[in-house]
Amino acid sequence: MNLRPTADRTGFPPRDDTPASILTEKGHLEGLYHIQCCAFFSAIFELVSKVLPEQPSQDNDNAIALVWQWNRDMSRLDSQQRATFFAQLESTYRKVSLMEQIHRPLLIDCLVDFLRDAHT
Repeated sequence: MNLRPTADRTGFPPRDDTPASILTEKGHLEGLYHIQCCAFFSAIFELVSKVLPEQPSQDNDNAIALVWQWNRDMSRLDSQQRATFFAQLESTYRKVSLMEQIHRPLLIDCLVDFLRDAHT
């Protein structure tokens, strides 16, 4: 993934807009950036688990070949698989991020209760 600034359109490899905008653009609450990053990586892991078979073959050579093929597809900047992956990543991130926002007050309350109990 390339996180070049938006204005950098001449560098190589080109900017990957979805991850770059999620991870680098301003406008996010600084204190909650870690939650944003967690949502981003949760989305990646969720998506990769759907893209790669849930139960790879018992044959390690086949599993390794599958991962290498996926890596080759993602490394080709003009590949449809790469474009599709990043489109799905954005959609999955929005879904995960929304769940994080819904549950954030509950998580904060749990953390406050935990800290209060730890100090008493």
